[in-house]
Amino acid sequence: ELDRRVALKLLNPAGRPRDTSRLVREAQALARLSHPAIASVFDVGVCEYGAFVVMERVVGRSLHELLGGRARRWSALRPLFLEIGDALAAAHDANLVHRDIKPANIMIDQRGRPRIIDFGLAHDPRESGSTIAGTPSYMAPEALEGAPIDARADVYSYCVVLFEALTGTRPFVGDTLAAQLASKRYARPWERLSRRLPSRLRRALERGLDP
Repeated sequence: ELDRRVALKLLNPAGRPRDTSRLVREAQALARLSHPAIASVFDVGVCEYGAFVVMERVVGRSLHELLGGRARRWSALRPLFLEIGDALAAAHDANLVHRDIKPANIMIDQRGRPRIIDFGLAHDPRESGSTIAGTPSYMAPEALEGAPIDARADVYSYCVVLFEALTGTRPFVGDTLAAQLASKRYARPWERLSRRLPSRLRRALERGLDP
């Protein structure tokens, strides 16, 4: 009715009731946030085709597409990652943990600005209980173990993404959850970082990736 181009997320009506609850939770999580680097949500509801969320349509490409598996200079990445970090801080201030920070969930719009999308795994750390949910390569060790998490899990994932952007490779390896967890517990990927990077950046990544 507003003649606005939007993005629609539609849940298959054959889905489980808890899937509908999750979609509504995503919309509520986004509605509680107001940040230029977080995609806005306009509406949520249920129709004959299932539950739906109406969101801001971000025209551009994902950070995954932008990186293309290649290492990038810190000078080029710095403005993007400062804004992404600021957006995560805003989410954490609202007691929300995204739980699935990865390059595919960060869109770069046509003006080169980042937007975090897909809060479908968003979680209020004040709620009891936790489940293993997310993308293993980017998850913090405690998240992989199904332990309770807080904002530090997002910081860990953020550092994994930044490490990948700087080096063209992920900091941890493993074809199974057990192998991923072992790598995250015992590897020291920050030692592979170029000495040409600012020392403060290397220290921040070491702290962020320390299990």
